[in-house]
Amino acid sequence: RANNLTPAAARIVDHSRQLAQAQRSCNTGDTSDAWCGFLVLALVLDESQAGACLQRLGITRQWLAEGNLGTDVASAAVRDENNQVERSVSPANCSIPELSSPTEWQVDAPDEFRRVIDHATAAARRAGEEEGVSSAQLLLSLLDVSQPIRDRLAAAGVAAADVQSELGHGNTQGSQRLSVDFVLSTSAADNVQAITGADPDRSP
Repeated sequence: RANNLTPAAARIVDHSRQLAQAQRSCNTGDTSDAWCGFLVLALVLDESQAGACLQRLGITRQWLAEGNLGTDVASAAVRDENNQVERSVSPANCSIPELSSPTEWQVDAPDEFRRVIDHATAAARRAGEEEGVSSAQLLLSLLDVSQPIRDRLAAAGVAAADVQSELGHGNTQGSQRLSVDFVLSTSAADNVQAITGADPDRSP
């Protein structure tokens, strides 16, 4: 069964796979337990709603590079930062693979990672998201499915409820939920209307 991902979510999932494959080529070890950590790193590095949310809550590349989600994720975070600073190609044995096809990640993804995607897909369908799984749904599903990730973030003072609140998903009953992965206008009035559907020039 194919998973329907928004462009942002597809980019993040693919980047997670690339990070896992590159780290495996570096240490020849089993990185299957770190895939959800690589997903956190990919979310942090991506310019999406979920990435901005994590950054605001203090889950940054530096935090990951300090080993808070394990040595494999820390090595990947440091390597990504070095590549950005030096603008150079990584060593051949640690290079990032080329972008995959939209479903190539499914070939070698471990079970927990697949459960995260399936959980996000089900959530998107229940919410009637026609465009598919968003970056925010990926992040929320990751926290729902992965106890180790949830525990590590909680130890850093970031609970699942904090993430939900930061994303605007904390209390959706009786109010319109903020759409995800949209582009804000430079006009504050346009932003108000885009989010709420209300005319900012019209009195209540």
